[in-house]
Amino acid sequence: MFKNILKITGFLFLSLGVLSSTFAQDEIKNKNAVEFVSDYNKHAAESILIDVRTPQEYAEGSLENARNINFFDDDFVQQIQYAVTDKAQRIYLYCKSGNRSGKAAKKLKEAGYTNIINATVGYDKLKK
Repeated sequence: MFKNILKITGFLFLSLGVLSSTFAQDEIKNKNAVEFVSDYNKHAAESILIDVRTPQEYAEGSLENARNINFFDDDFVQQIQYAVTDKAQRIYLYCKSGNRSGKAAKKLKEAGYTNIINATVGYDKLKK
């Protein structure tokens, strides 16, 4: 009887560990162009769209309602924290190719943000 209780307890702890790691991995959701735009359109009212390109790139064109916060700024995370005080709010990130926005997503996850959606493609593909 005692061995069965130990087995069940061990199984429960193992299951909880797997579930918690699954949820942690879901904090950054990587999406292709179609998924990103579709998801953003569904949740635009309660979300923030951030273009992490340089101001020069942003000036050449951006997605409607996108806020420009330059990934290369030394205070990038602080600017995000000022713009998005609710760490559970949906944050949509994009850049020129998906590289900078992916790095930005990791920085935001490290800062405690839990609902990050990253475009794995760049602005040119998203605007189509």
